[in-house]
Parts: sequence; C-alpha cells; structure tokens
Amino acid sequence: MGQGQHQCRSTTVAPRPAGSQGAVSGRQSTHVASRSANGVFTDASDELIELADWINPIVSGWMTYYGRFYRSQLYPFLRRINTYLMRWARKKYKRLRGYTRFRAWWTGLVQRAPGLFKHWAWDREFVWTR
Repeated sequence: MGQGQHQCRSTTVAPRPAGSQGAVSGRQSTHVASRSANGVFTDASDELIELADWINPIVSGWMTYYGRFYRSQLYPFLRRINTYLMRWARKKYKRLRGYTRFRAWWTGLVQRAPGLFKHWAWDREFVWTR
C-alpha cells in the first residue's frame, strides 16, 4: 500500500429503521396516549378483552418491526401501556385502588391469561402511580 491509501473492508452496513427515542415516543403519543385521552382507557365500561383486541394488533406490529433492531427502546413504552392498564383497572374496580390488592389482582391476571396482551411476552411489570 502506498502512502495515503487505506485498506477497504468489504462489509455491508444496511440502514436500520427509524427507531430513535423520538420515533418511539412519537408513536406513544399518537396511538396509545391519545386514545387514553379520547376515552379508551378512561371508559370504565369497557372490558379487558376489548382493550386487548384494540391494543394487540398495534403493539405486536411495533414489537415485530422495532423489536428486531431496537428492542431495548420498546421496554419503556410497553411498561407505559401496563401503566395505562393499571389506571384503567383501578378506575373500573374500586377495590383495586390499594397497592396490595392491585398487585395480587395483576399477578393473578398475568398467571391466568399470560397471552391476553401481546406485549406481556416481553414485559409484564407496571409502574405504580397515584
């Protein structure tokens, strides 16, 4: 090799999908959070299975697409969905407003129906908020 010449490696770098923090949080606000503001998670008359039917196609698509390249970026979003579910359950069932009863209900629900929500395959925890 002469002076000023560099050895070139023949590795191909494919572009990755846009899974930046801004892209993921943008989807959060456009879908789940906006539906929460529009009453999907605030309407206590809905059943849990109806929420699962609405959420699962959207979230499974994100898990398939973004999860391949940016799985770690999805965990905060999946936990946020669990937080919305927690708020919904606490509004629908007054007995679940305390932490101990809610935790027992949540653990039982996850054990009884582990496939109810697609994102539970990756993250089943929730963030306790008042």
